[in-house]
Amino acid sequence: MVKYRDQKSKTKFSRFLALSLCAWLMIIGVVATTLFYFQYKLNFKTSFTQVSSYLTIYQQRELIFIASTIFIALFLLIIYIRIFAFKYHILSRLLLALIPTIFLTALLLLSFNTHLVLTELNIPFGQGLFTFKKYLQTFSIDNILQAITTLPYQLNSIKIPLYIMIYSYITMFTMIIILPIQIYISNQSLWQKFNALLILGFVILFSISAYYIIIHFIINDPFLSYEPFFKPI
Repeated sequence: MVKYRDQKSKTKFSRFLALSLCAWLMIIGVVATTLFYFQYKLNFKTSFTQVSSYLTIYQQRELIFIASTIFIALFLLIIYIRIFAFKYHILSRLLLALIPTIFLTALLLLSFNTHLVLTELNIPFGQGLFTFKKYLQTFSIDNILQAITTLPYQLNSIKIPLYIMIYSYITMFTMIIILPIQIYISNQSLWQKFNALLILGFVILFSISAYYIIIHFIINDPFLSYEPFFKPI
């Protein structure tokens, strides 16, 4: 195995280091999710266990929110540091730094609008398992569509920030993977070779996620069939 190193790069925060940190953070996230799954005995095999699992997730919402915030913040921090480590003009780096900033802004807006929709749905999470199950039996996509109509821009309040997140997500991770274009290959230590394998795994997973996002959200718009239900803005 070999290490990929930026050509003539004198920065300490190289592409290799940035991608290594992303790979390790990804591994920590997978391990944390697995531990959470087994710790709280989540099960989605039957309708009853699905309801119970959803309630458990709701009860642990603060833990999930804090953990998700930390992971997203760390990923964005890695990207910001990598961008400002580029050997480009400061204006170019500031312009590139807008990409993760736009991603974060869209994420906050989407989270806020989603919270408004969930509030409008009046889901009885805190009223017990059987009340929640009875609510789900009468629940349909029409309930969601009706709740979305209360948003300032209806479906666009969800669709626009989501697509901004999608495009900025693909752009910012592609950027730290390929920039700068030139790379050198040299023999390195066993630890660096191991990290190179992790980086390869991270790049593969990112490529898979980008592929499915492009197929299911860009090539095939999932919101298209619901647009007739909303009034033109």
